[in-house]
Amino acid sequence: MSRLRPLIRAALPWILIGAGVVWLLGTWGRGGERRVMPDGEPAPPVHVTLRGGGELDLEAARGEVVVLNFWASWCPPCRAEAPVLARAHERLTREGGGRLVGLAMDARSLPFAERLGMTYPQALVTREIAEAYRVESLPTTVIVGRDGRVAWSYVGELGEAQLARALDDALAAR
Repeated sequence: MSRLRPLIRAALPWILIGAGVVWLLGTWGRGGERRVMPDGEPAPPVHVTLRGGGELDLEAARGEVVVLNFWASWCPPCRAEAPVLARAHERLTREGGGRLVGLAMDARSLPFAERLGMTYPQALVTREIAEAYRVESLPTTVIVGRDGRVAWSYVGELGEAQLARALDDALAAR
């Protein structure tokens, strides 16, 4: 036993680091993606007034794929992913069957949306909605499937191919 103590003492930091890595990987979804909500979970209600008119009522949008992007103008990754989201919005508009809505975390961000290339509808999100969607970091994106359940979620700046794959999956699901 006394010969094992130095070995255990030397290995302990590496065991703790390994456990930390396993825990960290467990908080990320498939493909190294950080997931905010489990797939298949019922999407919390969203009812917001869109800037420029109209509204988004998630319950009334059943049968459509809805992409919710939580953002703020002071968030560099939010600004950087805006063109990716704009192209996804164009795709959804062209192909039908879905829509993308930007949900600004503060009223001061909304006037910057157009300047940042956010050609998709925008709304000011309430704290209650952001909490229901477990938004702790920005940007956070949630795709709600036609069935009203979370189809995919991600925390961080989206890549073109990454979002396209998630949309392909959500649009293909019936």
